[in-house]
Amino acid sequence: MSENGSNFGKNTFKPRSKKLNPKVYFSSMVSISFLLIFYMVMIEINKPKAMSLGMPVEKGC
Repeated sequence: MSENGSNFGKNTFKPRSKKLNPKVYFSSMVSISFLLIFYMVMIEINKPKAMSLGMPVEKGC
């Protein structure tokens, strides 16, 4: 029966594509997170602060 080209019941080899395991490097993510937090804190600290000035009152001549 195998001479008629039937492959029924036989193990046919099909190469499966390998699943890619993406590697996430947490050290770089932690570095970016710390830089982002540092940047946000510095922006909050360095906000320009206005001071009210006592302007002299103009007297009429």
